[in-house]
Amino acid sequence: RLNAKMAYEIIEKNDSIKNENVTDLASVFFELGDQKKYLDLSRKLYKKSIANKDHKGLAESTYCIGNYFYNEANYDSAYFYFRKSEKSFLKIREKLAMASYVKNIMANILTFKKDYVGAEKLSIEALKLAKREKYDLLIYNCYITLGNSLDGLENYDQAIEYYKKAIEATDNLRSDSQYWTLRVMPYNYIANVYQKKKDYNKSVKTVSQ
Repeated sequence: RLNAKMAYEIIEKNDSIKNENVTDLASVFFELGDQKKYLDLSRKLYKKSIANKDHKGLAESTYCIGNYFYNEANYDSAYFYFRKSEKSFLKIREKLAMASYVKNIMANILTFKKDYVGAEKLSIEALKLAKREKYDLLIYNCYITLGNSLDGLENYDQAIEYYKKAIEATDNLRSDSQYWTLRVMPYNYIANVYQKKKDYNKSVKTVSQ
């Protein structure tokens, strides 16, 4: 923490520090739970990236700012910055996977705001990119988001189909440390959908799986 504080003070006084070092330090403060310094550094990088027309810096700084607001449950501000981040990531070929990741976060925000149609549209777009980039964990997350969107639209049968696709997607996630959590989660969602359909026998059977 002391080294991070010293580095923060150096960056505050020196605009010539490389952008990746600012991003790395911001991440350190995020992990330490110092949200203020995380946001301060992200905003500093954002302003610098605008001045230099640096797409990568813009993408990463706006992602961090969006992430700050997301964790504060300020979803309107989070969506605003994630949208900027997504646009910048899309301009960088090697960052398309990150663009799809941000797009699916935006879809999740729309589910929180009960804009299920908008959430479905964004998550389908994210899924297409994730498949192109062979981003297995994001493919799984997109299926979960799509299931949640269709659940919100009361299209229960289609929601269940997406949750089942999420279960299938875990076959490619066996090396993930969270594999069993990822594997179990869609079954819980499916059980909840069956409860909404008042099919309690299938709900209990699904949970037992």
